[in-house]
Amino acid sequence: MIKHGADLNQNLLYASRRGYNEMVVFFLEENAEIDKLSAQDETPLSLAIQGKHWETARILLEHGADPALKNSQGQTPLMSAVMTGEEKLVNLMLHHPTYGRQNSELNTTDFIGNTPLMISAAHGYLEIVKLLLELGAKVENRNRWQESALILAASKGFREIVNLLIQYGADFHAEDVNEKTALLRAAQNGHLFVVELLLSQGANLHVNAFDMSGEGGTPLIQAARYGHAEVLLALMRADAVIEEVELMFHHSALMVAALNGHEKTVDILLNAGADPMLKDTSGRSALLLAASNNHLSLVVQLLDAGQKWDQKDTHGNGIWHLMAMSDVEIEESETSYGSGQKEEGASMIMHELISRGVLLDSLNSAGETALMIAVKREKVRTIKSLMELGASPDIQTPDGETALTLAKTSGNDELVKLLR
Repeated sequence: MIKHGADLNQNLLYASRRGYNEMVVFFLEENAEIDKLSAQDETPLSLAIQGKHWETARILLEHGADPALKNSQGQTPLMSAVMTGEEKLVNLMLHHPTYGRQNSELNTTDFIGNTPLMISAAHGYLEIVKLLLELGAKVENRNRWQESALILAASKGFREIVNLLIQYGADFHAEDVNEKTALLRAAQNGHLFVVELLLSQGANLHVNAFDMSGEGGTPLIQAARYGHAEVLLALMRADAVIEEVELMFHHSALMVAALNGHEKTVDILLNAGADPMLKDTSGRSALLLAASNNHLSLVVQLLDAGQKWDQKDTHGNGIWHLMAMSDVEIEESETSYGSGQKEEGASMIMHELISRGVLLDSLNSAGETALMIAVKREKVRTIKSLMELGASPDIQTPDGETALTLAKTSGNDELVKLLR
């Protein structure tokens, strides 16, 4: 094979990736480059580690493979070993005679700023985390997004790792680039045991992260936004402030729960005394926010809780207007209601709204009906639903436009047929 011009270096890379130990030894004895880089800047050592070939990695190290070379992601062989979750491989890298040079690699970062400790914490590799901490890995290193090992572990729900990092001095008050602490990230992702641990350690449950997209807020708001009922209850038991609002759109826990359709969470918050009349920067209450995402059952739930149907936002939009604006189409569906019984189909709920006196053809501040809004947005399913409910296509805006003339102007013949 060699006599016929075989590429020794490429064959060494292949044999290392496959864990073909005898071939690796042979190619090394034939003077193949031990640190030859693949197209992805992987060395034979990195490839052997990624394939979890412990003996192959040992052979390469014995022959002088450089354990500090990085691949195209800026990852060292030690980082590759950590990512496999194989403690034996990590031990090989750290306790090999080359460890004298490798010691600095404990806190080396890849191209996004993650260290071996951060990688192991994010993957939930407890024993590897222990090993790295015992050897002196720094707990407060941050990556590009200002995430520490603690924040990464908390966001994934790895309670034992969170506890261990705190024992080694990790700062649970530290914030990532979005001002979110470990507690905020744990609450956001619904990790109850981590939330309870951090609260027991004195984590601040009143921290209020600012986010330009409106995804910030307190731990309670985060739990409500994603419908994590058990986390919500734990935070309330710890005296979280129910009426606190996030800083961009002024959404409370009840508002974000309604906006995202979490019926159980809404029920918990209402029973705890949350104010359903709070309004955000657009003048929308929890009821209107539920309507804006077409969460019909939640609209009914809030009406049952005593909310008035005639609420309007700062632009005069009511329930029907916001449902017509929604990016979520009105669909015939059945979902589980709070009691475990099946909810009525969407059209039946809309008919119920009509029976409760929710005016279908009311005008917003621009003089538009819900039907006009649906026509402008060419929302066929919504138009069909509104027409079936009895919406009028003949009501005029201040400029003399009707839903029908708007449909004709759009050039969409399907809309015109629906309105005639």
